[in-house]
Amino acid sequence: MQASLKGQRKLPGKLPGSYTSGSKEEALCYADVLMAAWKVYPEAVAWLTRQSISALKAMDSLDGRRTRRNN
Repeated sequence: MQASLKGQRKLPGKLPGSYTSGSKEEALCYADVLMAAWKVYPEAVAWLTRQSISALKAMDSLDGRRTRRNN
C-alpha cells in the first residue's frame, strides 16, 4: 500500500466488489477514498514510512529472540 501512496504503484482501475477486514482489498478501497488526502500531506507518507521501518525492525528483533530461544 505504501508504494501506492508514494506514487510508485498505481491503484487498479476497478476496485474489488467486497473485502474483509485487514485484507489487501480493504486497503485498496481505503486508498481509493483517501488518496487525495495523502497527496496533500506528503509528511504523512514520510511518517508512515518511518512507522513501517520501526515495525519491521521490531519484528526482526522478536524473530531473533525466538530463534535464540528455540536453539
